[in-house]
Amino acid sequence: MVERMDKNTDAPQELEFESLSQVFDEVQRLSATGYRALGKWNLAQICGHLNCWMTYPLDGYPVPKLHVRMVLWMVRFTVGKRLLHKIITEKKMKSGGPTLPVTVFPPNALDEHEAIQAFGRAIQRFDSFNDIIRPSPVFGSMDYETARKLQLIHCAHHLRLLIPKD
Repeated sequence: MVERMDKNTDAPQELEFESLSQVFDEVQRLSATGYRALGKWNLAQICGHLNCWMTYPLDGYPVPKLHVRMVLWMVRFTVGKRLLHKIITEKKMKSGGPTLPVTVFPPNALDEHEAIQAFGRAIQRFDSFNDIIRPSPVFGSMDYETARKLQLIHCAHHLRLLIPKD
């Protein structure tokens, strides 16, 4: 994992993970030492969100309303692969993008310890998964390694907004 730079800044930090176990180590560290949130979400909300998105490639994605499906279909078959390539190549995601509302939790909806444990189980499942990755509604089909890289980038995208207090 790339070390966090200046912990006294109010800007999101560069963060990069090489493995999902590094992600879980960082989540446990943030929980143990405390953190300062630069964004709107706390650690439990982030773990809940990441848990959802980590299990969708394994179990299948939720089916959105028809008008949303149409937009996703257009994105997938026009710029989806290019967007995925850009995210994987640059190792970052654009901030402020839309997400499925079902993956956004109110501030006190999740117990932090339980959310972390559920996220840890999702990480273990993803790490040991040996079946076909379900096609993304935005990016389409991808192999396991591409899906793993996308997960690492997505985790860094959110966890970089929690600055450790240690």
